[in-house]
Amino acid sequence: METRTVADIEGDWVDGDFESSLITRCRASWYVPVGELSNQMLATFLRQGIAINIVLAEAKRRLDINYVDETELYDEELEVAVKKISQSGAPL
Repeated sequence: METRTVADIEGDWVDGDFESSLITRCRASWYVPVGELSNQMLATFLRQGIAINIVLAEAKRRLDINYVDETELYDEELEVAVKKISQSGAPL
């Protein structure tokens, strides 16, 4: 299980002038070890292109063991996010 946080990769959270539910969720999860994040937050960080190298590894680990935490907004949200980032050719 991954113990590093998004902050370890991306740096400290910097508040901006804009507020949204997405920003609120990301801020609340920024300093949480990636291995403790919900499947929904892993999918969110992947869709936003945040800390892809550690988030993608944790997401794939969970998919491999069929880990379900019932936080996903829709069935297979995490799987869809992993497929999209893997197909996008984003640098890891």
